[in-house]
Amino acid sequence: MTDPLLIQYLDWLHDCRRRPRTIEGRRAVLTRMDSELPYGLPLATTDELKAWIYRDEFCRNTLATYYGAARAFFVWATNPADPHLDFDPSALLPQVTHARGLPRPVTDDQLTHVLTHAAEPYRTWSLLAAYGGLRCCEIADLHREHVTAEELTIVDGKGGKPGVVPTHELVWQAVADLPPGPIAWTDKGTPASATYVSLTYALYLRRQLHMPGVGLHRLRHWYGTTVYQQTRDIRRTQELLRHSSLTSTQVYTLVTDEERQAAIQALPNLTGA
Repeated sequence: MTDPLLIQYLDWLHDCRRRPRTIEGRRAVLTRMDSELPYGLPLATTDELKAWIYRDEFCRNTLATYYGAARAFFVWATNPADPHLDFDPSALLPQVTHARGLPRPVTDDQLTHVLTHAAEPYRTWSLLAAYGGLRCCEIADLHREHVTAEELTIVDGKGGKPGVVPTHELVWQAVADLPPGPIAWTDKGTPASATYVSLTYALYLRRQLHMPGVGLHRLRHWYGTTVYQQTRDIRRTQELLRHSSLTSTQVYTLVTDEERQAAIQALPNLTGA
């Protein structure tokens, strides 16, 4: 049973107009912490939080997610203007930030294999990621009405930001004849969630195409990397990836070994020899 204070916090997030995906993410993390901590989350000590969060099996980004969720909850719960608790055990936790990722685009050969062998709806999802730059959550939210031959509209992108990108002809060919409504459906005939799109896609590629470790976001990496390699325009790449910061875009702009080698060999010889 969910602690009443957690319910109040989640209701507060809703009142603050936080996005449903954000609220559900916090709900999942905090209810798990509440059920596994010795006396629940609101009564947790700093040592109990530390033992639960900073486990060796968690990668840095998982640690950052759990740390951030706990920290945000206790900051809200101990707000002097409306305190629910009189002590914030998270204040003494070591801060963990998300690690900057490395570009992991699929290769051209891998993408060709997917597009020539994948069944529907996986082929269409692949095209939306590789030729539209869509994230799993954006594929899940995409409706047929959001796509024309000229542009693809992302109504609710990452961070709640809408966006528009030009429609590639391959994307248009894939969606033009689809009926109105969501483009992504579950095998039970209900609209797919972002988690469903992400997990079922990766599972399909691993089991059916024998491509373990390839998910939709690596196709988005291919999109960003290829756009940059063809244009050498970081600002255009940023706009097409719909990033607020160039720092985020740099993750997707893979510099190949050949390009690094060429840059070194192009240095002028000033030795006089």
